Amino acid sequence: MNKKDIKNILFVYFNGMIPEKYKSFVQQWLVSDCEKAEKELEIRELWENINIDDESQDTYDALDRVLVKYRRRRRLTFFCRCAAVASLLVVGSLCAYYFMGRQATFEEPHMVTCCVPKGHVSTITLADGTKIIVNSGSVIRYPDKMVGSTRDIYLSGEALFDVTHDANHPFTVHANGIKIEDLGTRFNIRAYDTLSVTTTLIDGSAQVYRSASEPAVELSPNEQAVYTRADHKIRVNQVDAADYALWVEGEMSFNQCSLGEILQSLERKFNVIIKPDKNLNLDSLYSLYIYKDDSIDDVMRLLTRMGDYSYRKSGNTILLIKQ
Repeated sequence: MNKKDIKNILFVYFNGMIPEKYKSFVQQWLVSDCEKAEKELEIRELWENINIDDESQDTYDALDRVLVKYRRRRRLTFFCRCAAVASLLVVGSLCAYYFMGRQATFEEPHMVTCCVPKGHVSTITLADGTKIIVNSGSVIRYPDKMVGSTRDIYLSGEALFDVTHDANHPFTVHANGIKIEDLGTRFNIRAYDTLSVTTTLIDGSAQVYRSASEPAVELSPNEQAVYTRADHKIRVNQVDAADYALWVEGEMSFNQCSLGEILQSLERKFNVIIKPDKNLNLDSLYSLYIYKDDSIDDVMRLLTRMGDYSYRKSGNTILLIKQ
């Protein structure tokens, strides 16, 4: 890939302008060793002087080329010498400093981007003492130091926040079109896709809103706000908030969840690829509990007993077959 392609892709990705259909491909390319030196060089150059037309056709042509190469890699044994890199790297090494915007002044923070691959969980402690546990398959951006009047965090995926409250410096998480503001809080945010964002309050209080011009929804413990992009509405449900933080301890609870949602969660937790039979109804609802010591085989055997199907496993690929 040439220098211009890499620069264009990094610019639109780290500025939150990446088209949804490319996001997962770029994330996997970003955390791999592919063109590592080139990526680091371009990130530094972007920091010094951004001069890219993010609306240009060249930007989207570059993204198309990444998509084509990624798909080709799935058919070949190696693509740019980085097979299975994500599962072999230590999560800490994936959290690197990526500098955004034009040249920062001495007092401006640098933005840190942490990409957590499937099968891993990462813990981050911010400069203000806030603790963030980031789930697998997630990307989070945060400042390396807290300066200015606000504390802004950007999340794609899932994370548990234990916020150090400071009324004079609001703590706000931006996730797929909505904002969650801390009011002395411990909460979980799930925002793996752009269709919905789920915020579950464990302790304290928090506000969920789309923009400053719209009324905020204030949450109390054991309340969950679900924002749906289709109708731009925020709905509040009563839940057992502890269930939505079980993943931090390596466990998972599904209560009347669709088979499709369960399979996606299993892919992230166990770093596998699950290919369901086209005749399976992915909207079927199931309830199950996954313990910390359960393997993917344990879970698949449980699922097959609950439904009318079997599975075959080859490496990290699982075929789910309708009986």
